[in-house]
Amino acid sequence: IEICRSTGDTNMFKKAEANAAHYIAKLLKQYGWGVDRVKQHYDWSGKNCPHRTRQLGWTRFVNMIKEVKPENEIYINWMYKSLSITTF
Repeated sequence: IEICRSTGDTNMFKKAEANAAHYIAKLLKQYGWGVDRVKQHYDWSGKNCPHRTRQLGWTRFVNMIKEVKPENEIYINWMYKSLSITTF
């Protein structure tokens, strides 16, 4: 899952990041996976990616995922392309 909006407006980035956390939590629940399955691009490439999330704290982002309540609906702001989903 790619979090777009990593440059520019901080509020847009925070919304995109929150959307990603909700979507990831939904996928983890759907597949019965633990949060330990969530990885950064950095883990494979060594590239500082996702750079803004890493700058703000990877553990902080993982905690955002853990704090998602199952009853919360995911809101993806497609109009602003806040969340890009890649499937294989």
